[in-house]
This record gives sequence, structure tokens and C-alpha cells, in this order.
Amino acid sequence: AMPNEGKRSIVAGARMKREGLQTGFPDLLVLSLTPELIKQGYRGVAIEMKAVNGRVRPEQLEWLNILESIGWSTHVCKGCHEAVRLMESLGYGKLEEKMP
Repeated sequence: AMPNEGKRSIVAGARMKREGLQTGFPDLLVLSLTPELIKQGYRGVAIEMKAVNGRVRPEQLEWLNILESIGWSTHVCKGCHEAVRLMESLGYGKLEEKMP
């Protein structure tokens, strides 16, 4: 997960930007690929997580479009259950059975 979310001090925010933090970058990157994704030629999976009633900001859409243009499977998931269903649909196994 990317450390893009959360409140932090001005000093901590500046330090993170110096270390490469980018506004709008997706929350989750999955680097291991399933056979289904390999067949489709993807390099990885990028997921922007949103609350069920959340909205995607323009800079987040821009990052998803950039990643998609270079071979990433990109998605916006509203809530953790949607993310679990997505991962299962991409061939990552039955994750919901392991959730409390």
C-alpha cells in the first residue's frame, strides 16, 4: 500500500514528497501476476480504494490512465468487499473466506 492517505505534519509531508510521494498515485499495487493476467499481457494491478460513496479525483484518474497505458490493469474499488471480489475475479483465489 502507498502511504498517500492520512493526516501528517507539514514537515512529515515535505519529507515524504522528497522521498517520491506523488499526489493521486493508486493506493495499492499488486506486483505478482496470476496466469489470467499474464495471458492478457499485464505488468501488475493498480487499485485506487474509495469509500462506498467516495469520488475519484482528477489526479487519481490521471495516474490510473498513465499506468493503464503502460500495461497495468487499473481499477477503482469502492469498499474492501469490492476489492476482494476484484482480486478473486483476477484469479487471486477465494480471499473472502479468509476475512473475519
